[in-house]
Amino acid sequence: MYVKGQREWVKCMRDNGIDVPDPDESGQVDLSGQGLALKKNPKFLEASKKCSAKKPAVPESVEAANRPKLTPEQIKTKREYAECMQKNGAQDFPDPGPDGYGGDNNSGEPEWDQSSAGAQRATRVCAPIIGDPTNPPAGKG
Repeated sequence: MYVKGQREWVKCMRDNGIDVPDPDESGQVDLSGQGLALKKNPKFLEASKKCSAKKPAVPESVEAANRPKLTPEQIKTKREYAECMQKNGAQDFPDPGPDGYGGDNNSGEPEWDQSSAGAQRATRVCAPIIGDPTNPPAGKG
């Protein structure tokens, strides 16, 4: 059922001008390499809205199988990053769950407003917490 729903979502996205790959045998659509660029593309956002009703919820078994278990230190870092983001202008930045991962809103849209000036400022301020390779702390890199 999930794989069929993902195929319908892919067809809808393509019908709306966004070329996304076919889902794999477990229903996952691999947007790696183009995911960030797509999410900034207004055409992608528009297609995502039009197709959101076709995008099925990811079954917990599929979601859990496709992500590595985080260490307690990694979970702590994700919590610190979320707190920093919220305090520095991205109030709607989601808190990580107990496993360190955020929820999935299944709409194809970002869970928080990444385009606001506050969010962009918070991203710059909080980048050192997660080790942003494009903005390494002084003396590193």
